[in-house]
Amino acid sequence: MSAKHLKPSHQLKIAENPIKLIVDYAMKNAPRRDYNNRGRPPKYEEGELAALCMVKAYLNVSFKKIAELAPFIVGSSPSKATIYRAWLRLAEWAEKALAELSEKYNLMVVDSTGLKGWGVRFKVHVVYSLECEKVVTAEVTNKNCSDSNGLKKLLKKLKGPGVILADSAYFGWNLFEACAERGLLLVAKPKKPPKGCKRRSRARKLELLFDFGRELYRRRKEGERGPCLVKRVSRWRVFYSKVESCRAYLLYFALVSAVIE
Repeated sequence: MSAKHLKPSHQLKIAENPIKLIVDYAMKNAPRRDYNNRGRPPKYEEGELAALCMVKAYLNVSFKKIAELAPFIVGSSPSKATIYRAWLRLAEWAEKALAELSEKYNLMVVDSTGLKGWGVRFKVHVVYSLECEKVVTAEVTNKNCSDSNGLKKLLKKLKGPGVILADSAYFGWNLFEACAERGLLLVAKPKKPPKGCKRRSRARKLELLFDFGRELYRRRKEGERGPCLVKRVSRWRVFYSKVESCRAYLLYFALVSAVIE
């Protein structure tokens, strides 16, 4: 594998040996899994599989390539199918872990779009970095999931400091506080109040914040490129009928969407 084919999806804080950093983190922080297999110990440690999932997301390579690299990364040789099953289970955790290890993205846009699967429709929520011009993270939900709930799921994988630009679907004090807890400032376009309804003091504060950031908000249209990238790379590839499988599958394409153009 030549170096030119390895295009990391994240910029890690320690660039001298990022693979070692990933493996050490996975071994210490991998989620525990309860095994119910008549007392037989698992063939591979959960930390090893978690490390391989993180390396896959970091290097943007196939399951076959990760299986070939596994002996040099964790010292064991799980099959491609074993890594694939672990990816379905740990993809969301791996992306969140990489976000914790990665450098921060200062200016981002959140948006959502529909995606057609195998006989069903999903909804993809995307956070796109305007500075790096790449998809930072993505989340797949049922088609009836609101944009605000989608952002709450995305916030689990984001960490500030940074600014998130959003349209009126994300306007609200609860979302503003949720973003603030992650060190992020939400600048959302205010919703029009119903007739005869006065703005509450909190909503008026958010309107004032939007007025201050109006010039910055004009860059939000650049973030519409994020959902377009995800839809482009996933076209003709989404053959899933369950949200869990589609989510694990799409996270990989979201991370490499800036590469596959």
